[in-house]
Amino acid sequence: MPDTSHTNSSATPPLLSRIGSGISSLIGRFWVVALVFGLVWYLVAGRAPTVELEDGRTAPDFTLESLEGTPVQLSDYRGRVVVLNLWATWCVTCKQQMPGFVEMQDEFESQGVQFIGLSVDTNGMEVVRAFIEEQMPVNYPIVNSPRVASQQYGTTRGVPRTYIIDRSGTIRYEHTGLLLPGDFRPVLQAVLQEGAVS
Repeated sequence: MPDTSHTNSSATPPLLSRIGSGISSLIGRFWVVALVFGLVWYLVAGRAPTVELEDGRTAPDFTLESLEGTPVQLSDYRGRVVVLNLWATWCVTCKQQMPGFVEMQDEFESQGVQFIGLSVDTNGMEVVRAFIEEQMPVNYPIVNSPRVASQQYGTTRGVPRTYIIDRSGTIRYEHTGLLLPGDFRPVLQAVLQEGAVS
């Protein structure tokens, strides 16, 4: 008598197996498409700051010595658009955005834009000077004062922090975090165009 205890009843029928594979493949493709779409959306819409200029306060004035030993007084730049960047030598993000600021100083200088770097390093100008000379040559004034940063601009640890100050000395835009040229250029152009109209 043949042994019927071992049959194919536990095996998955070929049709069901193919359907299961097809569903798994479809789900896998869906997640890849969703991931790619999400990444593109983040890059296009998520990172670029919205160009919404605010009627801010008058930028607090200061006079500090530059790396070259010359006084830098913020109010001396009235009539120009000033980009004031608070940064530190220990800040990785600050270092990442500085080449873009150098590029934009060259690009916008003839339109009346002046970048100024305000270091919040507590170890003084010698640390800043060594950093600039060794790693990051710049084409705009660099000054140092954690006191000015904290007492007048309200930050020493939350860097990089960037302010756009219009020709009349009013802060029109503030941003904490990385600003690359592609993100920052539309905001700077908006302030320049506004000044040109008035």
